[in-house]
Amino acid sequence: MAMEKPTENLLDRAAGSRVVTGADGAKYNVFVPAAGSSFFGFSSVQNKDNRTGWKIHVSAGGQEALEPLIQLGMRYKIPSFKCVDSTLFDKFLDPQNEQSGKMLTFYHDDYGADGKMIDWHSFMQEAEKLVLEHGGAGPFVKHDAKIRGSSAIYYRNERGAAGEHYLPRDGLTLYAKAAGISEGQLYNPSGATDPFADIDTAKHIAKSVALILKFRCL
Repeated sequence: MAMEKPTENLLDRAAGSRVVTGADGAKYNVFVPAAGSSFFGFSSVQNKDNRTGWKIHVSAGGQEALEPLIQLGMRYKIPSFKCVDSTLFDKFLDPQNEQSGKMLTFYHDDYGADGKMIDWHSFMQEAEKLVLEHGGAGPFVKHDAKIRGSSAIYYRNERGAAGEHYLPRDGLTLYAKAAGISEGQLYNPSGATDPFADIDTAKHIAKSVALILKFRCL
């Protein structure tokens, strides 16, 4: 399904917090960054906020990818997500920044704002394709796991194994090692069941690239 071009600048601080309408009519609250924040917040007007604790980070190398990715989130009815202020984009390209690569954060929920199950596999495939078409992938996201086959999509869990709100304990924090926790486990320190373990974007992307090359040669 082709993405429609946004009718307004979704990352406009001057426009203030407001309600916007996505390409297919989905309505979202847009919250401009608060003092000290680097992100615009997007929340469906129907959002019931049933976050599981997992979050998806999309690392984009070009600012031109931001608004298409926001529109994608709206089309998939993802209840809540956030996007870096475009004026601070270069800061998130800096690998020395702890927040490096976290241009967009989509909060995992089993159900979208329309009450239907979210097809996260398809969402990630489309997000990967959009990133590749708009400047390529950005820098590595520290402490996250990367979606198999992806160059731009990462994820982590910030809650306990049963989905309870995470409370730092025994010296373990979300971004620091503790005894018995390896670097590879930091994306999911509680050992919760990984909902994205079987997702692989590689086959879809490879097929898309092959089709593009085929048509170019005709």
